[in-house]
Amino acid sequence: MEESEILKKLLIDEKTALRKIEEMVNKAQRIFKIRKESGAIEFEVADLTDAQMVGALLCGKYFAKRLKVIDSDALSLSEIAEQLHRPKTSLSGDIGQLVTRGWIEKDRRTRKYNVVYYHIDDILNDIMSRIGRRERRSGNA
Repeated sequence: MEESEILKKLLIDEKTALRKIEEMVNKAQRIFKIRKESGAIEFEVADLTDAQMVGALLCGKYFAKRLKVIDSDALSLSEIAEQLHRPKTSLSGDIGQLVTRGWIEKDRRTRKYNVVYYHIDDILNDIMSRIGRRERRSGNA
């Protein structure tokens, strides 16, 4: 087999890329909705960890920006805390954990956080796993 044949395995077409986005959206809509007028994220599930809420919020903001509902998907620690109705002090460790995992990143200049696109699926899968465990415990699965 030639090198070019091996490397072609890395190529995806638009249809495959769109299918991946659709899979992420299908998961996301079980977790949150986006207000059309403001881009505000409304959670569909309760009982998430703070880290999961931060991840979901930033995923929602990413999608809202892609939908052109908002101009920026980056949020400061204060904005995250305000939108999640949590004290900043209780979120800083969870945000640090998400940054360490590489799931979100912090812009050193603006000090704002945003989701890393290639980890949106990791964030959503983590939350879906929690939802699935909860549903199995309650017998709703």
